[in-house]
Amino acid sequence: AAETLAQASERQRKLAIGELMNAPGLKGVLYRLLKADKLAEKQNAKMMDKIMESAGDTIKFNFMKMNAKWLREHYVHDVIEELRNAACPVLAITGDKDFQADAERIKKMPELLPGKGEYRIIKDMDHSLKAYTGALTVMNAIKQYKQSQQEPVHPELKKAILDWLSRTDFRRQ
Repeated sequence: AAETLAQASERQRKLAIGELMNAPGLKGVLYRLLKADKLAEKQNAKMMDKIMESAGDTIKFNFMKMNAKWLREHYVHDVIEELRNAACPVLAITGDKDFQADAERIKKMPELLPGKGEYRIIKDMDHSLKAYTGALTVMNAIKQYKQSQQEPVHPELKKAILDWLSRTDFRRQ
């Protein structure tokens, strides 16, 4: 996605907090009164400190088991440097309903590459690569992903990959 996990997490957190703080009705009023935005930022900082200070594969935070090792490894991984050193053509695909990968950053991916690179943004595709025509929302993502888990991948995804493979020369330049 041409962004680090830290950048993606910050962007996603801001989207989620924005949804909380702009929630309609009594829920929204309560979130604003309780300053849910400040609480969320404080909780996130505590969680990240615990993850980064841990040495094990998992941690428990607020009674939830989390994959600490995966997060630690991905937080230090420099995806931008990886793109600058890519030794093969690269195709990056996201959907316009994918809040987890920033389409604006994906547009910048080809200029980071030493060789050929393309991106595609597929209309009405979410992060799970499924068709989704609803509103883009962070707070309902897990529910949405579960509802669509038996659905096939977005038909435009298959077309984009096949098209790119048919046009791409993988021989060393």
